[in-house]
Amino acid sequence: AQEAARAVKAAGPNGKLQLGWVGIGSPSSRSLRGIYPRCKSPINKDRVAHVAVCDVDARHLKLAAEALKRDGSDVQQYADFRKLTDDKNVDAVVVA
Repeated sequence: AQEAARAVKAAGPNGKLQLGWVGIGSPSSRSLRGIYPRCKSPINKDRVAHVAVCDVDARHLKLAAEALKRDGSDVQQYADFRKLTDDKNVDAVVVA
């Protein structure tokens, strides 16, 4: 997985893996409490950019986007995962 991330990083114009999140859920979900902190760790913060979030629940979508924005990520919001996967700014998707 690390080699794949390095390959994408090398290919990306900004040098970062551009992540989209699908089904991010509520702010207390495992996604925001478990996976996301690892992505923003000192080792990864310069290698990963959070660019999109998707959730069918508008409340969860808004809260997740706000949480990511507080950490400096300018994220696009989607209610339909197909639109997120069509986004050319997204290199990889975390399905939570």
